[in-house]
Amino acid sequence: MILSTQTTTRQGQVLILFVLLLPVLVGMLGLVVDGGLIVSEHRHTQNAADAGALAAAMDLMRNRGYNVAAASANTFVKSHNALTNATVVVNNPPSSGPYTGNTKYVEVLVSNPFNTYFIHVLTGNSANTVQARAVAGYEAVSAGEGVVVLDPLAIPGLSIGGGATLYVNGRVVVNSQGKGLDENGNTVDLGYKTYAATTGNNSKLQASLIEVVGGVDVPANFQNLPGNVGSPLHANSLPESDPLINLPTPTIANGAVSNYWQLDKSDQLVRATSPQNINVSSTSSNVTFKPGIYKSINITSGQATFQPGIYIIGVGFQGGGIAFNITTSGSVTGTGVMFYFTGSNFNVTTGLPDANDGETAGADPLANFGSVNISGSSVNFSPNIDINNIYKGILFYQRRRNTSDISIQGNAHNTQLTGSVYAKWANLKLSGQGAYNAQFIVGNISVSGQATVTINYAGQNIGRANQVFLVE
Repeated sequence: MILSTQTTTRQGQVLILFVLLLPVLVGMLGLVVDGGLIVSEHRHTQNAADAGALAAAMDLMRNRGYNVAAASANTFVKSHNALTNATVVVNNPPSSGPYTGNTKYVEVLVSNPFNTYFIHVLTGNSANTVQARAVAGYEAVSAGEGVVVLDPLAIPGLSIGGGATLYVNGRVVVNSQGKGLDENGNTVDLGYKTYAATTGNNSKLQASLIEVVGGVDVPANFQNLPGNVGSPLHANSLPESDPLINLPTPTIANGAVSNYWQLDKSDQLVRATSPQNINVSSTSSNVTFKPGIYKSINITSGQATFQPGIYIIGVGFQGGGIAFNITTSGSVTGTGVMFYFTGSNFNVTTGLPDANDGETAGADPLANFGSVNISGSSVNFSPNIDINNIYKGILFYQRRRNTSDISIQGNAHNTQLTGSVYAKWANLKLSGQGAYNAQFIVGNISVSGQATVTINYAGQNIGRANQVFLVE
């Protein structure tokens, strides 16, 4: 009887001890389970804030404004990261930290509510909130972009064929979203059937850095410069914005002149009352061109010199042909020049309609345009290098909504083009053999021929591409 009483007493003590320790056990379980949940939720929320900040900064870089940037941040946090109940605050510029007041940066604050499973037994409250903060922005990076291909829907954006080698002593950026392979041979598929960059018939691209939004056909054909180690290719990269989107349209207010010119019987340039087609076709011709407005310029023979200044070409052009054509075997030179290739309806006083082009893609249906062809034996052009000139370093500037081709055929060492060539939605065609101390910022580019085309970047801080960075 005594033994039975002791056993019952001990059982009661164990039960009491278990009841007393139960909150502690639940607390320990809560620390393990709910502690892990809190860490996971914080990491998830921080990742969402980072993604939202990067998306918003990308919109700011593309000049889409605060409202679009804020909407993108909310979409990336709530939809792409499934934080549907989160509260998102977007500040541009950031309200705190080292980037306070900098409009190139955006701050994203995320408050994410969630419930715990065990800790509320101790605290009495299962509702918790985790907070995260991220700051991202954009800056112009290394001024070493030898080639920038802007059009995301140009597929391929870069094409090298015929056994050609494109040698770029600088960086190559290709925004094309075409599919293909990355540097490791993995598939990049953004929903398009053909490649972003191609190298057919044993062709290759050599550059210090190659960044492609989509994929390439043969990664081994995208090579580093001699002496450098490793692959320069980075496929499946983020797109980069137009580095010259804010370059103003030439007008009388910023250096253009409204003079019209025509040739007299002795091949001398004299004033005209409207834009004219200038044809230089005699082997004995030696024409000195002056800055002003031209309908077209066609030099098939003889020699020509372009005086320093801005040449506006294409005003009044009827379309369907070449607006700027140089095929002569004679010498064609111009120092301190910029050629602006526009459409038939351009007004040099207001800069319209060109000044309103912005990021709008496609040709202006209300204007007639002509293409550009340079295949002369001895062509030597260089831009204005005055640091106070708004067009410093710009050689060719094509109206953004002028999608006509620019064709340049090199001839060993006799064709020298120096400066930046900017044609936002146009196709640049390079062929033959030549070396250019130039920077090409175009819609897409194709290289052909069985020789080496060399681009020695010479932008000198002109056309520096922006990149987005997560900084906090």
